[in-house]
Amino acid sequence: MGGLLNLAPEQLFALLPQPPAPTQLSPEQEQKFQFDMRYAPGYEQWQRQFKQKFGERPNINDPSYDYRLAWQSGIKPQPYEHDQNGIFHWPSVTQGGKPLKQPGHPSAWMEKFMNQYGVDPHEAQPEMYQDAVRRGLLDFWR
Repeated sequence: MGGLLNLAPEQLFALLPQPPAPTQLSPEQEQKFQFDMRYAPGYEQWQRQFKQKFGERPNINDPSYDYRLAWQSGIKPQPYEHDQNGIFHWPSVTQGGKPLKQPGHPSAWMEKFMNQYGVDPHEAQPEMYQDAVRRGLLDFWR
């Protein structure tokens, strides 16, 4: 008798779907990315706002969000109408539908919710949340 039962844990882990590798930039692109993140309009405001709120600059190497792919795709953080503090937010996907947030990102669930119900979660009806929990789209217990 063989199959999965005979595999070591690391072999089983290797069979699980892995999140996409973060975007790799050429050295020239990386230099431009680093510069833009600090000084270019849109990015600079986000950095300043983030530091003011959290006391430190954002981690643009955070594995839960692909800032390089966002930058490469021409995406800049934007004010989010539902954030009463006017904090700039980044989208979950590129225009082409490539994910920017990894599954463990704190707000990754919102993209699934919007795709399923066609409405921002902040504008959703309570029944939509109940349905989303039943469908497993919202898993608050992880």
